[in-house]
Amino acid sequence: GIAVFARVQPAQKLRIVEALQARGEVVAMTGDGVNDAPALARADVGVAMGITGTEVAKSAARIVVTDDNFATIVDAVEQGRVVYGNLKKVILYLFATSIDEVLVLLLALLGGYPLPLAAVQILWINIVTEGTLTVNLVMDPPGGDEMRRRPVARDDRLLDRTMLVRTALMALTAAAAAFGWFAWRLAQGAAIEVVRTEVFTLVAVTQSPLPGRLVLFAVLALAIGLTLWSHRTVLGKDAGVTLLVVLMVLKTLELRARRDALVVFFLGFFIVLTN
Repeated sequence: GIAVFARVQPAQKLRIVEALQARGEVVAMTGDGVNDAPALARADVGVAMGITGTEVAKSAARIVVTDDNFATIVDAVEQGRVVYGNLKKVILYLFATSIDEVLVLLLALLGGYPLPLAAVQILWINIVTEGTLTVNLVMDPPGGDEMRRRPVARDDRLLDRTMLVRTALMALTAAAAAFGWFAWRLAQGAAIEVVRTEVFTLVAVTQSPLPGRLVLFAVLALAIGLTLWSHRTVLGKDAGVTLLVVLMVLKTLELRARRDALVVFFLGFFIVLTN
């Protein structure tokens, strides 16, 4: 087929764009002159030059390259793919973590149990645990292979089949672990305040954006917390304070940004001391 067109008229540029779109292609058009405006407006992504481009071309385009450097377009595509990937990570994380909290509360209500989480504990999870990790996911740096991936399809959905399966798997696993622990501890005769603190810790530590860490954090938190409980607790407090300390340590190790990790750690430590 023809790969290069030379000395084409404005109407011919528009026909080339429309012909490629008719074949199902996503078309990007670059231009700087008035005669490029129709094709820039018709293309899926019109790119105008910011220095040498006319005002008509800039108005018709969706993107303006301010330095007139074509390499900037490549960098913009890479950053766009990073943003799109991070957005899907945040949606997956928020959906999974919100559903597991709802499932734990719903199972307790249907089973005739007391509420496994207090309102302030749910607020803590939504603001501190989910909030700090969401910020880190949004600011996740490029992985280095963005430009080697296939372009995202025009009709690609944020919540595709893979995302829904992963959301269900993560939510059901975390909810089953938290509710199972809640019911088992109540059957042992543990005080509801202690059990709520343990469930709160388990829900918080399982809300990791990386599925491979879910079991690791849950096991570490419960194992260390129960060990300290059997020998009484640190800081002269109760078992809930001990598990909060464990939670803060684990979340500090989990967070990517050191500044955010320190903020979470010292905020949790302050709450422990004032408990």
